[in-house]
Amino acid sequence: MNRVCVILVNWKTWQDTAECIESLLRADAPGMQIVVVENDSPDDSWEKLNAWARGEVTVEIPADNKLRHLSTPPASKPLQFATGNAG
Repeated sequence: MNRVCVILVNWKTWQDTAECIESLLRADAPGMQIVVVENDSPDDSWEKLNAWARGEVTVEIPADNKLRHLSTPPASKPLQFATGNAG
């Protein structure tokens, strides 16, 4: 069985990130792991994502989904990806 790890980077768009996670949760991918990196957003994205992850926002997850956990490590400063951020 192939294992899948999805890494999402959030920066000021917690709603899009939550929607993406919800879409991934509906996928038929046993053993999938989702890691969300909050990229030091200047707004309340980190708090909103944590509220969503704690279940304060309702999300339906299929009973047969094998997703085991959601990791949300915070970044202490914005990370640069490819050439998208000019330091």
